[in-house]
Amino acid sequence: MMGEPTLKNYRRYFDFPVWPVESEAELADYADWLVNLVGHEGHTDPHVELKVDLSGRDREPPIPIEEFRERFDEFPFDKIVNTSLEVRDLDNSLILEYEMSTSIFGDPTAIVTINGTDKERVNRIKTKVREEGEARLNAREERLAVAKAKAAADAEFKRQEAALGIGDVAGQIFRAESQREEERSRRFKTRQTSPAPKEPQQEARSMSDRVIPTLSRKSLLALVNVLSGFTLAEIDNFFVGNGLNSVNQDYEPREWAAMSGQRRNKAASYLSAIDMADEVQRVRLLRVFDDVLQALPEAAEATELGRLLERDGVRRDSGNIALEHLRLPDRPQGRLQAALPDYSKITDTEVLREHAERMQHASLKADAPDAILAARELLESVCKLICEDYDVEIPKSPNAGELYKLAAKPLGLDAQDIPGEDDATKASRKVLSGLVRVADGLGDLRTRVGRGHGRTKSSSARQRHAELATGAAGTLAVFLLDTWQDRKVKGAAPKP
Repeated sequence: MMGEPTLKNYRRYFDFPVWPVESEAELADYADWLVNLVGHEGHTDPHVELKVDLSGRDREPPIPIEEFRERFDEFPFDKIVNTSLEVRDLDNSLILEYEMSTSIFGDPTAIVTINGTDKERVNRIKTKVREEGEARLNAREERLAVAKAKAAADAEFKRQEAALGIGDVAGQIFRAESQREEERSRRFKTRQTSPAPKEPQQEARSMSDRVIPTLSRKSLLALVNVLSGFTLAEIDNFFVGNGLNSVNQDYEPREWAAMSGQRRNKAASYLSAIDMADEVQRVRLLRVFDDVLQALPEAAEATELGRLLERDGVRRDSGNIALEHLRLPDRPQGRLQAALPDYSKITDTEVLREHAERMQHASLKADAPDAILAARELLESVCKLICEDYDVEIPKSPNAGELYKLAAKPLGLDAQDIPGEDDATKASRKVLSGLVRVADGLGDLRTRVGRGHGRTKSSSARQRHAELATGAAGTLAVFLLDTWQDRKVKGAAPKP
């Protein structure tokens, strides 16, 4: 810490029973909040000194908060043993100190100390620090309660899964989405009357024909304003937790009323990346609104936000957005899924159906790494089925490109086996060679950004990568299956 102030008449403390932050981002956000608090009281930009010490390292020099944000990967939260922040106005009449450390017994301790010459101002700041601290601790308790409830629900799901004989693979694919839908359905169960039974065709038609509201600019700007009252981590959770992972850092701030403030900028970067023409993304955005409304059940902002949503055609039920708006739309079956019954004469299509459905569910959940993994596994399964049928020996651990070439050979799809030198033949060779590179690229994409391989860092895959992988894998799979079907059913000699 810097030297003692020249004037010090009043001192107040606020002790936290536990650390009020749980991540690097929350630490930076809380430090920003304390700096802004002192700056607002002193009507000037205060002097700030932040130090973050890590276990097993030499003491770190002071670091600006913005630089700390840019270097999160160098300051893993579980390695932080001590944090000190000192904020003082220019004439040393107000000094706020924040200490966060681990005791010799391993217990986390945190304290905010306010020193100042103005008793009223010191007391006012302590009150705000206490209110913010209590709010953070209450939010943590709520998160722990939710996590405990989810763990209990997951245990019950596994128990039922075992009783019903459902495999682990199916459980991993559907568990997350099933729990989320069950949680939303539970909210409405107590206040919805049971509708008259519908014919299956009527139910399918009503879901596919429903209108998913497009939200107005005014509603989106109101959401930005409301989110400015949450922490950066909470804003991330609202969007990422509902499958909206993309951010747009090149948006125009004036268009989103985000001229200043990290929270406004964070919310605007998520909203400006949403494709409002995509029905799935619009539903995911409505889920964000729904979660925000639940977090502010009695606030004036929630009333105004709800009024704007209703004006946009969003129906509400007892203050929450109606369940009909929160269900993801059914996407049309891909060509592969639609064509699977036609391949029943050449193979058991159940394993292919599992892979295709897994790709679709991963895509709907915006789980790009899982969609990429499912795409590669679909192509590998098709290639292995063909190799088994033609008694082609498969080497140990082939990559996707090698496996594709092994399957293409007996089907007459090897570019080197096509005779002739005319333009059409050359073009065919070029296309067939390109398919090998596509298959090889799918394997490489999965290795670099897909699920698996005991990854130690989060994947950089985005939805566009998932769409590329699933589209390419589905097209290649259909091409191979169509050719295989043609060879087996017609008894034709292999040829491209």
